[in-house]
Amino acid sequence: MFPRILEIKKNLQLLKDKLKKIEKHIHNLIQTTQRFKQIEDILVTVPGIGNRSITGLLCYLPELGKVTRKQITALCGLALYVCDSGQMRGKARTKKGRAHIKEILYMPMLTSIRINPIISRFYQHLRSRGKPAKVALIACMRKLLTILNFLVKNKVSWKACVTK
Repeated sequence: MFPRILEIKKNLQLLKDKLKKIEKHIHNLIQTTQRFKQIEDILVTVPGIGNRSITGLLCYLPELGKVTRKQITALCGLALYVCDSGQMRGKARTKKGRAHIKEILYMPMLTSIRINPIISRFYQHLRSRGKPAKVALIACMRKLLTILNFLVKNKVSWKACVTK
């Protein structure tokens, strides 16, 4: 093999090892901080939400459970803003907000559409009404985020909320 390829493989392995150490450190911080541990215990019960999503939400969204559903969707850039002016009628669009949250919720949303009964039903309903897939996906992200906010605010697990 070429010496350059061996060097790249070695550097890649070093980076993977560093990433594992950082993830372990973050996990330890979550376990030792009471508020983070409480939130993690709630979020882990939601179908489709995994450890990386939880870590990202804890990191980039400290307001989770402390604000209203409208405020949380606006913070994350998932609130709809109507583009109307005078007689011009435009489409409603999402804008601004924290792009990191959209990135964090994208993959869990794809999973939730398949395994989370509430999100799946909502997605299918939107698609049956003729909404494009991306529009339905963003609407589901908004719905999931408001559900997560509700669960954390009321300190309730997913199962306790769904079985009521």
